[in-house]
Amino acid sequence: MKKLRMLFLSFMITFPVLSQTNLSGNIGGMTIEQVGNPFVVSDNLTIPSGKKLVIKEGCVLLFKPFTGIIVEGDLDVEGTLEKPVIFTTENDSAYNHESKQPPNPFDWNGILIGPKAGTVKLSNFDLKYSVYGVKSSKEGFIINNGTFSRNGQFHVTVKDQMEKVVDDVPFNFGKDQVEKQGSAKDFAQDKTIHSTGTPFAWRKPTTVLVVALGMAAIGGSAYYFHQKSIYASKYGAATVQSQMDDMIAKQESSLRSAVIFAVVAGILEAGGITLFIMDNGAVNSKSVSLFPMLGNSNGIIVTFEY
Repeated sequence: MKKLRMLFLSFMITFPVLSQTNLSGNIGGMTIEQVGNPFVVSDNLTIPSGKKLVIKEGCVLLFKPFTGIIVEGDLDVEGTLEKPVIFTTENDSAYNHESKQPPNPFDWNGILIGPKAGTVKLSNFDLKYSVYGVKSSKEGFIINNGTFSRNGQFHVTVKDQMEKVVDDVPFNFGKDQVEKQGSAKDFAQDKTIHSTGTPFAWRKPTTVLVVALGMAAIGGSAYYFHQKSIYASKYGAATVQSQMDDMIAKQESSLRSAVIFAVVAGILEAGGITLFIMDNGAVNSKSVSLFPMLGNSNGIIVTFEY
């Protein structure tokens, strides 16, 4: 009897670890609790307009390849500091002990927020190994203490603008206009607000103008170099000394003009490139990442983020 009792207790302890809950398709109107952990997503999860999905603290969602969450309705991720919500690949052995394939960036799609989505608030979560992390076609949503890492293309993009997100550093975005009480002034001081705009809006049109002028100066330099070659040909064909002197003077004048235009072109193009880098750096983060690929596809993934 004692031996049977020990076997029974061992079975009761290991059973929850081996259990899992499958999710797919339309999950609008659902509330996901951690009691069902881990949740394996076998097909895109969709939240239609007018419906709401609530994901409670401590939930672990493991996504199969080419799957993600498509939000057209409301989404409320209610993680806590002690029990964050986890969005990761099914190959993540930290949460799927049966995985035999190492996790890699691009393993699953990410969270896609549609332009007509409702209220979206994502609090205290980890999102990793996806293609694009959180990608939104609208600005009116909230990220509170979201941690991103090892995502293939981006961590967070809002209306095609990439936000500056550092791996494994908590990130905040947007206003919580529903729960915050008090004056508008207090509210503005309390919340982290990210804007896709930039105070240096003059940089882009100035860059275009400077580069255009630089190209024109290059054209001017090429023209005068061409003129010099014409005068050199005429000098070779000249038979009168006065004609030869005239051609020499015109060659020298054309050469000076060509050099002046070339110097101006160099200065303008250098200035245009500098302005472009400054303007691009104001809205986009730049990084080059290397990730190993193991298993059936050995190699290295190189990711350029610009």
